Amino acid sequence: MRSQIGEAASLADIETLNALSLEASMLYEKTDNIIYYHSMLICRALIAYNTDLTINNEMIEFVTPIKEYLFSRDNWYLYEMELFNNIIYALTIEEALLFSRTLLKRLDSFQYFAECRHIEQNIYTNLSTLCLEYNDFHSAKRFSDIAIEKAKKYTLVYEKVCSELNHAIACIKLTEDKTAYEVIEQNMLIIQYLKFDDLHEHFSNFLKKFEIEINV
Repeated sequence: MRSQIGEAASLADIETLNALSLEASMLYEKTDNIIYYHSMLICRALIAYNTDLTINNEMIEFVTPIKEYLFSRDNWYLYEMELFNNIIYALTIEEALLFSRTLLKRLDSFQYFAECRHIEQNIYTNLSTLCLEYNDFHSAKRFSDIAIEKAKKYTLVYEKVCSELNHAIACIKLTEDKTAYEVIEQNMLIIQYLKFDDLHEHFSNFLKKFEIEINV
């Protein structure tokens, strides 16, 4: 289920997230397994966020129990890393950086796990998205730079597209646009070609939010 949530989240697929939320809720009632509880909360928080692409009280309410769980853990393993990665967008920048320091120290212990590569890259992409939300464009550019490098290193094509879009948005807002508009147009065309309709709509709305107009 965790991989399904991750895929639906990356594509901003609200319909699938809603279905997974209901499934996780039923499984939690049957098993009392905290993993299903966390999955349900993540789905509901993602749905709340994607409604208008803003950090809101409803989303934060869903994420709070997960934050409390992470703060209570002395050691983080792959599960905790995935949890953190899924809730970055609902944290303050200070909270995200605090958790990131803990997580990045632990990544070396899991460097041979394929999942670790995706988590590491996604963390930097999500950190850049969070910084964009708070209009911290310098940090957004810095984190997306790292995310692009990681995506190239691990040959993560889809992740590279998302990271480059974040980087281009940050550059435009910093008036360092140069080829940023071209980068956005090229990557939006790639998303359109791959028929990632929900993701295309997500970034279209994101661009409107930052008052960026393109010719695609």
